[in-house]
Amino acid sequence: MQYRADIDGLRAIAVIPVILFHAQIPLFSGGFVGVDVFFVISGYLITGLILAEARNNQYTIWGFYRRRIRRILPALFAVLIASSILAWHILLPEDFRNYANSLIATISFASNVFFMRHLDYFATGAEFAPLLHTWSLAIEEQFYIVYPVALWLIFRYLKHRLVHFLTITLLLSFGFSVWLTPANPTVSFYLLPSRAWELLLGAIVAMGTLPRLKSTWRELAAILGLGMIVWGIFSFSALTMHRVCSTTLYRTQLCGNKRGNRCREDIADQSHCRGRIDFLLALSLALANARDCPALLCFRASAN
Repeated sequence: MQYRADIDGLRAIAVIPVILFHAQIPLFSGGFVGVDVFFVISGYLITGLILAEARNNQYTIWGFYRRRIRRILPALFAVLIASSILAWHILLPEDFRNYANSLIATISFASNVFFMRHLDYFATGAEFAPLLHTWSLAIEEQFYIVYPVALWLIFRYLKHRLVHFLTITLLLSFGFSVWLTPANPTVSFYLLPSRAWELLLGAIVAMGTLPRLKSTWRELAAILGLGMIVWGIFSFSALTMHRVCSTTLYRTQLCGNKRGNRCREDIADQSHCRGRIDFLLALSLALANARDCPALLCFRASAN
């Protein structure tokens, strides 16, 4: 797949706010949306790579996983070794036992399940869990255990239905997230089934199903998408994450029976809901139309 410098720009835009969010810089209250950026970019890049190789009869399952192992494991184990050495010297015995359990979960690519059971991502004290950030890596690796094989099989035997399969799966995942969040937002936050639609959104963009704009309109669309990502970084908060579409669907029915503050609260919830969807759609728009977008290229150059 051809190198995309603008996607490196999106990566830079994603990683810096996440770091600043965990550093508790108030201005970056929505910095955690960098994780959403990475999920969409990951789905976009992996799908594009698999389809490009499949069209040229060069794709192999083992080849995909070999590249994945080379890309992920060296950096992961370097982080785990350094973190473990520091944890041994710094943490109290009880904290070190918790760390050891999270280490086992991380190596097993199940840290999202571990932290789902033990720690709210936005809870006080979450910054003292050294491996908390590995939950998103666990989701990606769980997704890529199944997705490459499924994508290749569908491409080979039902190529003309590929977009339909991905779209239906995306809608099912999104619907599950909508249904689950009111009952248990923490579970919805950490689990793959309620996150897969973000990766699949990037996959659908990679297939070229969204309209491709040209010339000035393409640049404007890319800048619009970039602007909405930045808007999410500065305007979202932990509260936004718990007020997603499922909360809206549950509460809007109250507007028909109750007036005043409660109805205005529902309208605010709808705004948060639309905000997160618009944020991800804007990212998709940027991916689809931002090839060599000057704003992203300049940001990448300054970040380097």
